[in-house]
Amino acid sequence: MPLLPLSWRFAPSVYQDDGSRRVQLTVENRGNQELIGDLYLYTQGARRLTGRQLADWRTRFQPDIQQRLTLPPRQSAVITFFVPADAPLTRYFYAEFVSSTNRLAWTQQEINSPILIGNLAPHGANRPVTVQITNLNTGTGITKTTTADANGVWRVSLQAGDEAILDDDGFYTPVWLVHVKAQGALSQQFPETLLPGGDTLDPYLRSQLVLGDVDGDDCIDDADLLAVLFNFGGNNPSADLNMDGIVDDADLLLVLFNFGAGC
Repeated sequence: MPLLPLSWRFAPSVYQDDGSRRVQLTVENRGNQELIGDLYLYTQGARRLTGRQLADWRTRFQPDIQQRLTLPPRQSAVITFFVPADAPLTRYFYAEFVSSTNRLAWTQQEINSPILIGNLAPHGANRPVTVQITNLNTGTGITKTTTADANGVWRVSLQAGDEAILDDDGFYTPVWLVHVKAQGALSQQFPETLLPGGDTLDPYLRSQLVLGDVDGDDCIDDADLLAVLFNFGGNNPSADLNMDGIVDDADLLLVLFNFGAGC
């Protein structure tokens, strides 16, 4: 039997207001002839299937989705579906494509985990952070605001309304531009970021904080120095660069030490 020239990819799931998760599956005909068949998909598997168990999964599980597909050569189809809120937190999708000449089964793990995780240590504990994620193909982006935890770790998840950044004429782009702006620090860009994950070696986007940017314009200059002096002795959060609860000599020294950075 001829092999099916079929590829597939799952975009990261997007959390919805009702607790469900939106998932986008793209299947593509990589061959030179039209491909016609039926796609079956089960979305709530509790474990990974291999071998004969995977090949025969439809004898044990009722598919959640069944769809007839006609794929011209080098063309793809996008199937959007929703995983219920009560599905296992770590789950497996079981899929099968059946044509008149052959069949292909595969499995995919999906986890309710943040789309991005970053680390602002050693000076990022409880620090507010703004994260911009941009689709390099379309220019579409989203902006998320969050706060790092006591270890300086921040997390960002996709929510309802964020789906547009995953759509690119039916093709999911795995590499993204991420812009991280921690309060009081210069911005840092990560030009080739995987979603989910970070990069292939380290799941964290690690920022080396250059503190002193009080006004948030990514230039540590006279304006930042004046802002610290104007708030000296107070507790203005934007001028309290080391976040110790008071604007004092330590914050002034941070501006002076990093003066001119980013300008």
